Amino acid sequence: MTKAIVTMMMAVVSMQAETMIAKINFPFAASGVRMPAGIYNVAPTGQGLFTVQNNFTGKAVVLIGFSSASENNRAMAKSHLSFACGASGCALTQVWLKDRGVENQKVRRELESTSAPVQVAVVRMTR
Repeated sequence: MTKAIVTMMMAVVSMQAETMIAKINFPFAASGVRMPAGIYNVAPTGQGLFTVQNNFTGKAVVLIGFSSASENNRAMAKSHLSFACGASGCALTQVWLKDRGVENQKVRRELESTSAPVQVAVVRMTR
């Protein structure tokens, strides 16, 4: 029993060490959930997923539908969030923490399929 508790505590400490902070100055969608502008904690869940949580409201979303990010994006390997922004607003399309990332190509393709221009916004994260 004690070994299980120690292992669980080590996992929690590890995830806290990887939690990053992002100041997002615009509302956005993440996994279909509308999120307000604000300061967010971004952290891995341990199962290859990430959570994004608003520091003020506590509202959080687990990023669903994201897969390993393309190696082409490793050039920007500093911790950051990428958003695709179109006429309907911005959607989170990519998360990079250190040397690993996940992205949602479906959201990006949906925005790019409209005739309206799409812009990319990148938000750097800090500890």
